[in-house]
Order: sequence, then C-alpha cells, then structure tokens
Amino acid sequence: MFLTDAEYRAHPGVNYSTLKYLRKSALHYRHAVDNQEERAEYAMLRSVHCFVLDPMAAHEQIAVWDGRRDKRDKAYVAFLEANAGKNILNQAEYEQALQIANSYGRNKWLQWVLAQPHTLCEEAIVWDQPVGDGLLLCKGKPDLFHYSAANGLIIADLKTFGDTSAELVAWAARKYGWMLQLAHYSHAAANYWNIDLNEVPVRWYTVVAEDKGPWDATAIEWDQSTMQSAMAEHRGLLIKLAHHLRTDTWPGCGDVQVATLPAGPVTE
Repeated sequence: MFLTDAEYRAHPGVNYSTLKYLRKSALHYRHAVDNQEERAEYAMLRSVHCFVLDPMAAHEQIAVWDGRRDKRDKAYVAFLEANAGKNILNQAEYEQALQIANSYGRNKWLQWVLAQPHTLCEEAIVWDQPVGDGLLLCKGKPDLFHYSAANGLIIADLKTFGDTSAELVAWAARKYGWMLQLAHYSHAAANYWNIDLNEVPVRWYTVVAEDKGPWDATAIEWDQSTMQSAMAEHRGLLIKLAHHLRTDTWPGCGDVQVATLPAGPVTE
C-alpha cells in the first residue's frame, strides 16, 4: 500500500512516536495520540533526511523563507500556500541541515548500506501485529532497511545529536527509547519482506551526526542482548496497549510512587 506523507501521518496505526509514551503511562500515551503537534524542528530534521536518503528530490521538498515566521504577514502566508507540503526552513536552518547531511555523507558505513541492492529508505509500512489472541494495527516508516541473503536484515535509524561518543549515544538511546524504535521498525521490515525475525540474522544501527561543528558522524551497532531486551520491551508495551484499548482505561503513574536515589555522589 503506497501512502503519501499526509496519509501516513493520518493513518490510525500504532507507531513508535506515540508508543514510546506508554513507557511513562497509559495517560501519557493517550495524550500523545490526541495531541500530535507539529514541532518546528521537525522540518529541519526531515530536510536532513531528504538530503541524505532522497537527494534527487530534496530541493522539491524544501523551501527557504528568510523572513519572520509571522502568519499575520501576507507575504509569509502566500509563501506557505505556494509551498504547501514542503519543509519550510530559514537560511540558518537550511545551512545547518546541509552540514549535518554532509557529515552523514562522509560516513563510510552509511555509504556502504545505501549503495547495496535491496536497501529501502523511508518506506511507509502498515501491518497487523499479533498481540496475544488478537491483532494490533501498526505503522512504521524506517529511515532505511535492507534485506538480502548475504547481509540478513539491517535496520538503521538516523539521529542528530550533540555528541558521537558511544557512551553518550547509549545514554540518549536509553532515555529516548531509540531501541524501541528499532524494534518497531524490525517488525515493519519483516512484514514488508514476509520474513521471520527468528530465522534470519538481524542487525540494528543508529547512525548519529552532530548538530554542530566539527560535524562528526558515526554508526553505532547494537549488540544482541540490547536487541533482545528492546524486542521484549516492545512486545510488552503492545500487550499493555492492547489491554488499555480493550478496556478504554488510561491511568497515569499512580497517586503514590516509591523511589530510591542511586548510591554515591551526585555527578554533573
């Protein structure tokens, strides 16, 4: 099923962007689903993805406005209407997006996987995910995924971050649920190619580019124990979500919680 960006965003399937809020509580998930706001920085990040993953069409998807973003300005409103559906950037954002994209372009692992036959980028996928005795409608749009007899299944996601050290990337991945995203995309890719994730080699990568100079970029390959833990968390969240959908109950974190501070001195 081919979906435009607008159709994909409107599709009711469960995606990572909202599922990750269930890690906090069902209440946070319900709020995220009901209040999906378009954040200004998304246009810049989507532009980076355009430059890296679909460079031939990038300039058809990006428009630069170098004045104030004021919808009381008739010229700005006319510009938005003339460029409906495009990523609107100012000049500084456009130049930053190019710098980030260029740093990705220098990464040899990313060059390699993009050059492989059977590598797909930003393919919108919808599927029915088995959960307990039923099915849960899901959707995903992996940054890139590859499947071949030689390489198995490769799932990779592009992230813009302030640092490329493996330790800090791992911290960010844990905090923001990046592994949950790769788990979700693995099911999307398995559905796309009609393969069993238990029967093929699977590798996950997070390709990180700095959002400032010196514009470094690195590919982090996640180990098998990390992948297994993330797949288990993803499965547990879908089971939990299926329960809340069935019962139409959306509790928060609870009236009272017990917490213990980690031992040792506080570090900055």
